[in-house]
Amino acid sequence: KKIPGFASSSKRAAIGGAGRFYLGEEGAIRLGAGLTVTLVSVPPVVEIMPLLKSFSSSLAGLIVLCDNDASGNLLKAILGLKRGVSAIKPVPAVYVFTPEPDDAARHSQLKRALSIGPDEEPFILNGKDARTGALALRALFKHILSQENQPATLKH
Repeated sequence: KKIPGFASSSKRAAIGGAGRFYLGEEGAIRLGAGLTVTLVSVPPVVEIMPLLKSFSSSLAGLIVLCDNDASGNLLKAILGLKRGVSAIKPVPAVYVFTPEPDDAARHSQLKRALSIGPDEEPFILNGKDARTGALALRALFKHILSQENQPATLKH
């Protein structure tokens, strides 16, 4: 399902292991009245850490994506990236997981590994519900607009 006002972009470059991660613009969402939100992919690799300050300067929020295959070092790298950004500019975050919706044990494992609070519930991205991405964006935008970038728990 399309997100209204979203246009994808290919202004990105492969970084890290065999093009698995990308750095750069993924797309933009036009919200109207001249306001556009640019979605940028920042990979969880050590080489990116010196650039975090540049990416964080106009950051409004984080969408942390974590697939079912993420484990060990990758989860530590994602957590390190999240903490690195938060140390520069505390912003709200939403989490999107890809494991099957009924895999509660895996969801708990990912929440622990990413230091997600007990009252923060990740969105579950699956083929059965195409609205998940839009719901995650809506939750993030709602929090950004209502709290003026004050970090807090996001619920849905």
